[in-house]
Amino acid sequence: MSRKRVAVIVSHPIQHFCPQYTSWAKLPGVDLKVFFASSHGLAAYEDKNFGRIVKWDGIKLDFPHEFLPGAEGRAIGTAIDSIDLADRLSLFSPDVVVIYGYSQKLQRRSLGWTKVAGIPTLMISDSELRSSRSWVKRAAKSIVLPHVYRDVGLFLSVGDANEAYYRNYGVRDDQLIRCFFPIDVSHYDSIVAKRDECRNHIRAHLGIPAHHKVLLMVGKLVPLEAAGRSDSILQRNSERAK
Repeated sequence: MSRKRVAVIVSHPIQHFCPQYTSWAKLPGVDLKVFFASSHGLAAYEDKNFGRIVKWDGIKLDFPHEFLPGAEGRAIGTAIDSIDLADRLSLFSPDVVVIYGYSQKLQRRSLGWTKVAGIPTLMISDSELRSSRSWVKRAAKSIVLPHVYRDVGLFLSVGDANEAYYRNYGVRDDQLIRCFFPIDVSHYDSIVAKRDECRNHIRAHLGIPAHHKVLLMVGKLVPLEAAGRSDSILQRNSERAK
């Protein structure tokens, strides 16, 4: 079996995505390379929604990767981009390119490059139809997204709501592959191995009786501008029930 060269285009190192890249790099027949547009996340930064300084511990870049020129200090947002991306992709010569949505200029540049080069594209996003949107945005998406998605070969979906979103804009069922969001499996395996010890420690620390059920949600509430007003919605990173 010939080896396949897989390029991943992502804004910056993300704590729960990097372990997935490590796993992909170990797959037989895969030559992986992750292209980061920014080094954001490796150092401490201020999260304005949390209202505190955030420092992710344990981000490991133990997989083939490259920081695109100018990555140091490049801000994260929809405007993030790298004019060097096309040259770096051409040099790597991938058989397939994985991108994250279409909102970032970086991802749209990736999609444009794959279209010209005739390279298959796989897209990952967590978009859904459940959040409130203005009629203007809905109308614009109904016109633009079918054209954008026509250039995507497969969609690595993360749930029923995500798949309903894709179908709404013309994506076929045979283009959907359910993948879910990644987690750092090795970290959770280490916790499960000493589950009782961790469970008793947390309950004692928080004063939770042993017979009480505990439900844990990991995420944050942030304001979202939708339909001309500010709503408080749940920005989901991951959910876990105990």
